[in-house]
Amino acid sequence: MNGRRAFITALAGLMCGGPTSRILADGRTYYVRQGGSDLSSGLSPDSALRSIQRAVALATGAGNSIIIGPGVYYEQVLIGSGSGLTASSGTEEAPNTIIADLTGAETGDAAAPVVLEGDGVREWGLRISQRDHWAVSGLTFRGQSQQAIFISSATGIDVESCTIHAPSRAGIEANDCAEIVIGGNTFTRDTDSGSCIVIDAESRIGRASLDEQHDGDDDHGEHRDSETENRRVDRERSHAWGRYKRNRPAPGETIVIESNRFAVLGGLYLASDYTREEHGRRGHGGERINGIDVNAHGDGATVHILNNIGSDCCNGINLRLEGDHATGIVANNSLAGCWIGIRVSGRSDRVLLSDNIVTHSRFAIAAAGRGSRMTISGLLTFDIGGATLLGDGPNSIVGHVENVDPRWVAPGAGNFAPDADSPAIDAGRGAAGLTTDIRGLSRPYDGDGNGDAHPDLGAYEYHPVEDDDRRLRLVEWREVGVQRE
Repeated sequence: MNGRRAFITALAGLMCGGPTSRILADGRTYYVRQGGSDLSSGLSPDSALRSIQRAVALATGAGNSIIIGPGVYYEQVLIGSGSGLTASSGTEEAPNTIIADLTGAETGDAAAPVVLEGDGVREWGLRISQRDHWAVSGLTFRGQSQQAIFISSATGIDVESCTIHAPSRAGIEANDCAEIVIGGNTFTRDTDSGSCIVIDAESRIGRASLDEQHDGDDDHGEHRDSETENRRVDRERSHAWGRYKRNRPAPGETIVIESNRFAVLGGLYLASDYTREEHGRRGHGGERINGIDVNAHGDGATVHILNNIGSDCCNGINLRLEGDHATGIVANNSLAGCWIGIRVSGRSDRVLLSDNIVTHSRFAIAAAGRGSRMTISGLLTFDIGGATLLGDGPNSIVGHVENVDPRWVAPGAGNFAPDADSPAIDAGRGAAGLTTDIRGLSRPYDGDGNGDAHPDLGAYEYHPVEDDDRRLRLVEWREVGVQRE
């Protein structure tokens, strides 16, 4: 069994409340609980350890699983240094995993979050250095002063379905790393938060190609726009990750940042005034506050940034491709309230921007260097104070829905789904070939019911049957309640 598939299967079991027994065929399963003891073996819920760090230290070899029971853990967890020096790397087939048992199904505890608490004095919550193939899922990180998760000199690290209270520097920062997957995480932010995801990817990334997506490009980077190619579905390469699906190629080929949420909510939504240049830098010595910031400088580096939702950043997405033959796909992201929604720079001209939405921003897209020769296929913009394209961008945007409100349901409350009358429905061109949306629902879907399915613009794919059924059940429940009164 592929190691990441095993991790996914175990994660799905924990989230659904089902037993997992042995998560991987190799390695051991260690349990951590609030009532445990670090003098115990940790090999069963009854002999659980007290600290996550002790479980990590025991994870020698590959294929180990650490299951953490609900509760608050006041720790800085080290993997590969200090008290975590004895922890080993996993392998691609058998990664070492840290999984929050949110339901209590594995540990027997009452359902509750699993929190790694920094109390404002711990610089970071989890640090992985010089150890490969570790996967972390379901934890809540809060109270760290610098980074919630810091990764250095590592390959094959997955961070899945975590809730991260973004500290002043970064929620997740990865340096000198390759084969990173950041997916399904929620970043809570305020005016003191730093960037959400900062990745410096280096040359260990295996060279990958976008020839399938860009087959038929002309000298100006225009993407072939046939129905067959633009809406091609590659389901064999779409993996289930918890409650949603991935649109990623085979493991080991890319940096994947997918289905994350980093929008500011409540009264702070669109209140940071990033549309004015002087507010593009804020605090921390003038540091730019970005949503997703990726610098991939290895030869053949490949970056996929898909189905993310974010707001109130200097750059919603900042992608720099410095290596020869580097490629990138930025597709179906929903961004609001930024100085620049999507910024692309560097040496590579093989970048596809597909079916994104950018609203309430100074500039929708900025391009510099050879990044100015990127392909833009499908774009919705609204309330852009400056230009749609800043810099020497492409001569044209294929499928531009310009200055039209996407009509999100309630973005200030975190709901960026399109309402039934949204112009984003069935307006995408599907050049990136994504098979699912941020929720894991199938893409494309015939949202307007005209018998011709096209993908939606943005992170959500409108499914009227499912959405209407959900609303109907709510109405019926309310009506029954009224009748009984």
